Amino acid sequence: MTTKKQEVVVYPKCFVCGDENPRGLKLRFFWDGAVCQTSFLVEPDNVGYENTLHGGIIASIIDEVMIKAILAKGQIALTAELNLKYRAPASIGENLVFIGKIDKENRRVISASGFAENSSGRTIATATGKYVLIRDSARRKSLGESLQ
Repeated sequence: MTTKKQEVVVYPKCFVCGDENPRGLKLRFFWDGAVCQTSFLVEPDNVGYENTLHGGIIASIIDEVMIKAILAKGQIALTAELNLKYRAPASIGENLVFIGKIDKENRRVISASGFAENSSGRTIATATGKYVLIRDSARRKSLGESLQ
């Protein structure tokens, strides 16, 4: 039995997922009920050092895949903490898969984890994060209206 994946909502101007950000990555994120996933092809414009993907891009995408797991459950949160370990470099032309999931929830904070791996299954990076839920109705409404 195959679980149907649903695309997770986006903020149109987001650097990572927004369709309206001319300098953004424009990635699409999918939720299968347990994890959120996206893929990313390393392009020449994404390097830090020659032929090596910039670590900040990895951090941005892994943070986004974890927060998309939260959004997929209808909750809005902001990143409070991101802990990242780089395990191996990624090179131009590599296709990476990013996976994020919720590990623990309480009234105010959600803990999540994620990782990135290349098409050979080599782990590029692992991460954990803490996300603060937005409870204030005015702030939640403002952020929610930005989401499609």
